[in-house]
Amino acid sequence: MTVNDWTMRIFQDLGIDERIDKVIDPQRALRRMTYDRTEIMRIEHPPSTLGRTPRFYNIYQPATEAELRAAVQEGYGDLVTVHYGDEVTGIEQHADGVTIASTADGAPRTTRVRYAIGAGGAGHQFLLAHGVSRETYPGFYLDLLGFRISDIIVEELAPGVVADLIFLHCNGRHHTVTFGDLPSPKKVHHFMVEVTDIRGVGLAYDRCMDAKQPFEMTLGMHPNDRMFSFYVFTPSGFSVEYGWGGLIIDDETWEVKTLDRLHSWGHRPPGVVAGLLAAAPNPMEEDH
Repeated sequence: MTVNDWTMRIFQDLGIDERIDKVIDPQRALRRMTYDRTEIMRIEHPPSTLGRTPRFYNIYQPATEAELRAAVQEGYGDLVTVHYGDEVTGIEQHADGVTIASTADGAPRTTRVRYAIGAGGAGHQFLLAHGVSRETYPGFYLDLLGFRISDIIVEELAPGVVADLIFLHCNGRHHTVTFGDLPSPKKVHHFMVEVTDIRGVGLAYDRCMDAKQPFEMTLGMHPNDRMFSFYVFTPSGFSVEYGWGGLIIDDETWEVKTLDRLHSWGHRPPGVVAGLLAAAPNPMEEDH
C-alpha cells in the first residue's frame, strides 16, 4: 500500500510519526518495467509540499497496523474507544471463489466472492487528462505498449462541460485504461474490480449502503463495456467501481465507435435518487 505526505502529516500531528517511520519505506520514484525487469519508464516524485522527504511511502499494512494499535494503547489507554472497522481474520481459497472471514468491532462476518481476473487482468483504471488533448496522452500506451483503442465517448454533461474519453485495451477485457477530461481535481477518477456473480454486486451495494459509505453513482450500466456497476468514493476522493458482466471483445471483429453518452441507464448521483424517492407518493398512506 502507498500513502502520501498528507497521511504522514496526520501521523505527525498525532505524535506517532517517528515510530511509523521505522516500519515504512520511502518511495522516491515510480517505475514501469517489462517482465524481464527492463526499466522502460521512470518518474521521479516531486518534493513534498509539507516539509517531508520524500512525498510517497510504501507501507506494509500488518506492521503499520500493529504500530498504530500499540500507539493508541500507549497514548490513550482506556480514555477513548477505538473502532478499527473490518479486520480480516482468515482467507480461504476454493476452486470457485474466495471466502473471507472478518470481524467488525468483535462481530464475526463471512464474505464470499470471486473476482474476474484471469486473462483479462485485474480490472481497469480511469486517469484524468486535465486539459491534455486526446491526440497526445495515449501515445505511450498505443505506440510503446501496444494497446488498442476500444471506443470513444463524447458527451456534453452541462452547457460548456464536455466529457471526452478514450478507452484502451490490451487483452479481451473491453478496456484496461481510460483517459479523458472530466470536471474533477483528482488525477485518478476510479479503478474497477469485477466479480463473476451479479449477486456479489448486490451484496457489496447493500454493505456499502449499510456502512453509510459515500456513493458517487448508484447502480447502472455503461453503453460500451455493458458493465453493471456502482461507484463509491474512497477516503482519498477517487472512486471504486464495483461491477459485473463486462464485455469481452475480439480484435478480429471489433469496430471502434464514438458514442455520445456515458451511461445506458442508472449511475445517478445518490442525491438525485434520494430526492426522487422522497418525492414519490406513498400508496400506503391513507390519503391515497
